[in-house]
Amino acid sequence: RYTYDYQNRYRRYDGRLLYQLSPTWFEKTISGAMNGLDKLQLTGIGTADLGSLLYADYRHDGSVNREEAKVLAVDALARLAGVKSLALSNPNVYALRYAAYLYDVPTRDSGFRVCDEMVPFYQTVVRGSLDYVSPALNYADDYTTAFLQAVECGAGLQYVLTYQTTALLGDTDYSYINKGSYADWEESIREDYARASAVLESLQGVEMVGHARVSGQVYRTDYENGTSVYVNYGEKTAQIGE
Repeated sequence: RYTYDYQNRYRRYDGRLLYQLSPTWFEKTISGAMNGLDKLQLTGIGTADLGSLLYADYRHDGSVNREEAKVLAVDALARLAGVKSLALSNPNVYALRYAAYLYDVPTRDSGFRVCDEMVPFYQTVVRGSLDYVSPALNYADDYTTAFLQAVECGAGLQYVLTYQTTALLGDTDYSYINKGSYADWEESIREDYARASAVLESLQGVEMVGHARVSGQVYRTDYENGTSVYVNYGEKTAQIGE
């Protein structure tokens, strides 16, 4: 898959190339990977796109449409989940049954002007059955808002960090990892984890049953045990009820 210039719509020859595996190769690739995983004695693995990206292969010598690709992807996920715990990135519904843990679960809407409110439909489905975390907070445009959105959606906190300076990745395929090392974020992570834990720790494994805007920029998330979590996106203190 090539990178294209958004202005003239031509392929950028200096852009990064992405190589996508044809769905027909899932089984063989998974078999090879399993041999390596057994040697590492891992109990869990994560996938970046299997379960979230669903694409076809339109080559003349063995085309695969999206429905066929989904069947092959499900077979691959079933094989992996049969021997390892799977962490999946924002998976589609057909992949949820094979996941033990979810990450990069969106905590905001698309931002399109036609959208009036954000409703956590995805979280309402999986809350209480699967643990999940928000997209990396340190990569958000507005860190404070991203933290509040994670709490509003009942999500764990996620950060993408390096141990050494990110400058070492400058001219590599991983140059997009550039938002600071662990030392830069350690204090903020400790503080925000304590704040989020004070609200969400008692709600571990509890289903989400309601969500609403209650006043201005204040939102309420309701849980099956009767707990309600209020999040205020405004700059002023808000008082709800009497």
